[in-house]
Amino acid sequence: MPIANRSLMTAVTGSALHTRSSTFRPRSSTCSIPPIPPDLPPDELTLERAAELLEAPSQKILGTDPVSGEVVLGLTGRYGPYVQLGEGGGGGKPRRASLFKDMVLDALSLDDALLLLSIPREVGAHPDTGEAIIANNGRYGPFLKMGSETRNLASERQILDVTLEEAVALLNQPKPARGQGRRAAPPLKELGPDPESGGPVTVKDGRFGLYVTDGQVNAGLRKGDTVEALTLDRAAELLAARRQKMKDDGKWPPKPPTPRRKTGA
Repeated sequence: MPIANRSLMTAVTGSALHTRSSTFRPRSSTCSIPPIPPDLPPDELTLERAAELLEAPSQKILGTDPVSGEVVLGLTGRYGPYVQLGEGGGGGKPRRASLFKDMVLDALSLDDALLLLSIPREVGAHPDTGEAIIANNGRYGPFLKMGSETRNLASERQILDVTLEEAVALLNQPKPARGQGRRAAPPLKELGPDPESGGPVTVKDGRFGLYVTDGQVNAGLRKGDTVEALTLDRAAELLAARRQKMKDDGKWPPKPPTPRRKTGA
């Protein structure tokens, strides 16, 4: 049987390192045991090099890029899952792309990986200026860029789906003032007036998940609550429990929001 790989088996006690070489055939494209490089004899393996091999990100072979012929890998690194084109053995840095927040590496297909590796995506040229419009993912989320102009996109999927017409319309809109941020999303569901406060109860999706609010008090949905099945009675129950908790903690009544100060020129 031909050797499929030489794997690193280690046991570290203090500064002692024990290794042995094993011959095996991987049962899948995902392997959790790092291989010893073929040009590294086991008796020359140092503790530092073994630690590097053991800490290297696990990888999954997704397929082959039909254009370049290079292997497409799915990896999990220090900052989360990502895809990579090629194994990076030529000295240059291989092309990489992080997964979208709604993607899972185990379910990722080759087509998905190739789409991610196509980012940043050129949407097209602006019909008035001729400048290229680029859709990309950045530190603060998905966005469009044309020259020095940038606009936020609503979701990561829009990087791949936004059309030239939609991109032009978005770039033609006035840029929000600094500190204004994104527009508040509309409520997911309107339930009616709260029986205690009289305020309109709505369901919203916020930074920390789904919640209900009457305009004064916010209460997160509990395990088992869904937007579709949520009733006014259930929302009022959540809000009442939140009010009582605020009273018990000495935080009632809630302070009104502080108006933003205007700075002069």
